[in-house]
Amino acid sequence: MKKINVLCYYLFASIGVAFLSSPATAQSVKKYTQNVEPQGATSVQMQFTQSAGTLKMSGGATTHLMEGVFTMTNQAWKPEISFTNQNNKGTLIVKQPGGKNVNMDDGDSNDWQVRLNNSIPMDMELTVGAGQSTVDLRNTKLSKLHLKAGAGDFTVNLANTSVPTLDIDAGVGEMKLDLSGKWSNNLEAEINGGIGEITLKLPRKTGVRVKVNGLGSIGHEGFKKEEGYYVNESYKKTSSTLQIEINCGLGSVNLELEK
Repeated sequence: MKKINVLCYYLFASIGVAFLSSPATAQSVKKYTQNVEPQGATSVQMQFTQSAGTLKMSGGATTHLMEGVFTMTNQAWKPEISFTNQNNKGTLIVKQPGGKNVNMDDGDSNDWQVRLNNSIPMDMELTVGAGQSTVDLRNTKLSKLHLKAGAGDFTVNLANTSVPTLDIDAGVGEMKLDLSGKWSNNLEAEINGGIGEITLKLPRKTGVRVKVNGLGSIGHEGFKKEEGYYVNESYKKTSSTLQIEINCGLGSVNLELEK
């Protein structure tokens, strides 16, 4: 079973978010817009790497594979974007130059707004450093997601994606993960964590079984404990099952059922 890692240290998270959220002066901002065409690709592997800043990612691109708007106060942070297509299998890479060696001062900003195609199946590897990330991939054709997060607040909405494989390493801060909606297949997922808060929103009408390891507190309203697992009322009653393992240290885990 694959794992979702969550390392949440609130002190560093609050410092990192405050540090990154200072407004930049209007005259210092550089803005770049770039669209990527699918070029006939019927599936795509995607790699996004942002060292620090804010990220807003969603579906909604209609004819393009990706629509990106990148706003920053340092031209050296302009992301490098490449796309190749071999035998209708595409590879999209969007990365911030310099890896982790990005120093942001008061007044600096590095904001990515990315929209992805809803109809092309995609595997995604997403690495984000310090900052705030909102990833809303509802109703996209997501076949795999590996998210590695640094310091900050991370909101990930995968409702109605039926993604079969999920692997998240979340760093310093708070992780909110929405897995609600309709499921047409099984899910194998794992979350490994340190200190912080993990909130999972889970479906009512699809079977769910969650294993939680670690020293943190657990909120599980609507779930019952059965042989060391937390299960909902639909467990063993549906053709699809969400199997989730969470390994956390000091912190809290909140299991919530969709309304």
